[in-house]
Amino acid sequence: VFTSGDEQSSLLALWRFVHGLDIYTDRHSEPFANIGYNWLYYQAYGAVAGAMQALFGLEDAWLPTLGRWVTLVGATVGGVAAYGAFRHVTRGSDRLLPAALAVFVAAGPLVGFWAITVRPDLWASVWEVIGAALFLHLYPGRRGPAVMAAVVCAYLAWTFKQSSVFLAGGVGLSLLARRDWAAIAGLVGGLGVLWAATLILGSEQYRQNILFTDFPLTFTVDRLSRNLGNFAVKSGPSLFAAAVFIAAVAASGDLRRALWRNDAALFAVAGCLAAALSIPASAQTGASESYYFSLSFFLALLALAGMEILIADGGRAAGAAG
Repeated sequence: VFTSGDEQSSLLALWRFVHGLDIYTDRHSEPFANIGYNWLYYQAYGAVAGAMQALFGLEDAWLPTLGRWVTLVGATVGGVAAYGAFRHVTRGSDRLLPAALAVFVAAGPLVGFWAITVRPDLWASVWEVIGAALFLHLYPGRRGPAVMAAVVCAYLAWTFKQSSVFLAGGVGLSLLARRDWAAIAGLVGGLGVLWAATLILGSEQYRQNILFTDFPLTFTVDRLSRNLGNFAVKSGPSLFAAAVFIAAVAASGDLRRALWRNDAALFAVAGCLAAALSIPASAQTGASESYYFSLSFFLALLALAGMEILIADGGRAAGAAG
């Protein structure tokens, strides 16, 4: 059975790769398939599935199962990466809450069956989570490696799903807030070169498919309200905690200054702002709440960073009162 919408197009592309056929085809010609995601998604899934077929002598009927295992591995990797990011925010003071949030982000209600479907959404967000975790650990102490890690992971996320540019946006906004012009130049220059080279080296059919040059995109309020409603219900805990922190920051100048001094919290805010682009994008016909995977991570990161700031602020207030 299909585990998500239009999974059959990905399964067809996977089969074509394994059999050495061109992945990107004209959707107006046989087999009339819309192969619209970016190149590394098909290459990576096809390479792993093909290797497993050859190793165990499996027939083509196993391709959906093999592809779903690749996605499940991605959910596991994403959970580990999210845990690393969350543990950095708590500075090792707590393990249970970062672990619970990591499981919630990587395999909670929002992800659901997307953890076992053959689509690029989950792995695209996983690369963004990995990049965010590396950036948090490296910046600002090691600016060069931090920017390099962000460039590489942002590019890999984009090569799975071309709309996955939220890590790049979050890193860029946080660097802009810090007025780190050299790092911004490295981020923009590195990603610009990689994106341009990919589009130039790709075939005309590849560019046409991933840029949707002949595919009409329709956006509706009904689709947006459906997806936003599902996202709000399935991401309630992190959404509520982040909202409480933002409300507290809006009411307190001391908290605003604390947020500005906190690199992790500032990066989380920047990531939420960048990932908010997924909200209007999710109004597209056929879109689902999978558009919000990266936003879910950044909201959880903000909730955790905000909690640390509020605890610290409460401690300072108690000390002053004493």
